[in-house]
Amino acid sequence: MDWNKGIQYAQLVNAACNAFLKKPYATPGFDALATIYANDLATDENPNRGRSRVLLGLILQERGSGDAVVAIRGTEGIKEWVQDAQFLDVPFLAVAGAGRTEDGFTAMYESMKVGEGPGGQTVVRTAGSSMGAGGNIPNSLRA
Repeated sequence: MDWNKGIQYAQLVNAACNAFLKKPYATPGFDALATIYANDLATDENPNRGRSRVLLGLILQERGSGDAVVAIRGTEGIKEWVQDAQFLDVPFLAVAGAGRTEDGFTAMYESMKVGEGPGGQTVVRTAGSSMGAGGNIPNSLRA
């Protein structure tokens, strides 16, 4: 296990959390290419919350290697922790043979798009087009 890579990836997840909280964030050695949004997690107390979109993560590219990283923030706040504790699992159909995931994660994953609007491009398509052609990044994807 490469502990330095693990720490580096944890710092990128922390940057995604800070972006969600509208705090300044740094990604040393990486360029932020795009922001990822998803439907917010609806809770029993606030079922309409699932209709709003929130910043969920970042697509980043390492400057030296050109490697892509998708950093997704974790659970935020007590209401999400309470919702997570209910843990209803559902089949995760996005990846063959992947098993089951928590229903809130699955719902957020299925709603993930690049950009705030509902018509945004998928994360996979954005990362693929950003990393193609020798790493040339379209201006529309720059953070």
